[in-house]
Amino acid sequence: MTAWIKNWFSNMESLEKPIIVDGIEYPTVENFYAASKTLDVQQKRKIATLTPSVAKKYARTIPLRFDWEEVKLAIMLIGLMQKFYPGSNWHKELMETRGEELLELNNWHDIVWGVPANIAPGGQNNSKFKIQNSKNGQGKAIPTGHQGNNWLGRLLMFIRDEPLLWQNFSNNAAEWERQKYLVETQEWLLRNPNFPSVPNMSNLKGKIIDNGTLPSQRLKVVISGSRTVAQLPAEAIIRIEKIMELGAKILIGDCFGADYLVQTFLKQSGYSRVTVYHTGNSPRNNAGFASVGVNGSYTQRDRIMCSIADYGLAIIKDNSPGTLKNIQRMPGKVRLIQV
Repeated sequence: MTAWIKNWFSNMESLEKPIIVDGIEYPTVENFYAASKTLDVQQKRKIATLTPSVAKKYARTIPLRFDWEEVKLAIMLIGLMQKFYPGSNWHKELMETRGEELLELNNWHDIVWGVPANIAPGGQNNSKFKIQNSKNGQGKAIPTGHQGNNWLGRLLMFIRDEPLLWQNFSNNAAEWERQKYLVETQEWLLRNPNFPSVPNMSNLKGKIIDNGTLPSQRLKVVISGSRTVAQLPAEAIIRIEKIMELGAKILIGDCFGADYLVQTFLKQSGYSRVTVYHTGNSPRNNAGFASVGVNGSYTQRDRIMCSIADYGLAIIKDNSPGTLKNIQRMPGKVRLIQV
C-alpha cells in the first residue's frame, strides 16, 4: 500500500462551505482546482462529483485550457481564500500558525506546490504522543534538503499575513471565470513585494517535521531557564530536539541567558513553531520568531505562558527564583534540568 505524507492544510480536506461557481458546487479545493483546468462545463460538473484524489487524477487526462500557466496561481488563491475565509474553523487553524513558515512537504515529487521529503518511520514516540504510522499515510516528513517552489505554502502564508488581501479580493464568483481577472490577479501575485520567497531547505535536511497535526491540537511546551546559563547542556539539547520532533508549539520568554540560548538553538535548527513572550513594546531578545506582548510584569508574562502550556522544560542554575516559580505553576508537568 502506498503511503503519503499528510499535511493538515491539504487541498483534499473537505470545505465547511462548498465553492460555488456557475452553479457548480465543489466540495474541496482540489475539486475546484482540477475542474478549473478545463473550460468545458460538462467536464467541470463531472469533476465536481468525484473524490478529490480521483478528481486530481482525472484532470490530468483532459486537455488543459489554453491559458493555464497564466491563471493557475490565481485559481489556487481563489480556492484557498474560499476555504480559509474569516470566521471559519480553517481560518482559525491558519491564524494559529502566525510567524511560522508553512511547507507543503510531500513524497510524490511535487516541487511546484511543495518541497520534497521522505516519510519518517512510523510507530509510537511515547505513551501519550504517537508518530502516525506510515502505513495509513500519516507519517511525519523528513525534508530531503532539495528545493521546491512551495507555492501552496507560500500562498497560505500570504493569505494569513497580507492585511489588504481580503478587502481587495473579489467575492463575486462571476469574476473567477473571467480570463482577464485571473491573469491580472496572477500577475499581481508575482510582482507583490510581500509575497513569501522560496524556502531555503538546506537547514531542514534530515529534520523530522509534523505537518499532519492541526495547529490547534499541537502540544504546547513552555521553556524557561536561568539568566546565568551560559551554554545549553547536552541534556537540554536532547529534550528540545524531542520537543521539535513532536511538532510542538514552543512558548519562551525574551530574557538573556537560557531564553536566548534556546531561541538561538531553535532558529539554527530551522524550527519556526515558536512564540516569544515579552512585556513592553517589543522583546528584549528575539532570534526571529513571532512574539506576543503581555501587559504587566514578567511574573504576569510567566503566569500566562504556564497557563497556556501543556508541559514545561526548565533549565535551572543558581536556583533562579523565576524558573522555580514556573515549575511550581505546573506541578508534575515540568522536566527539570540542573546546570
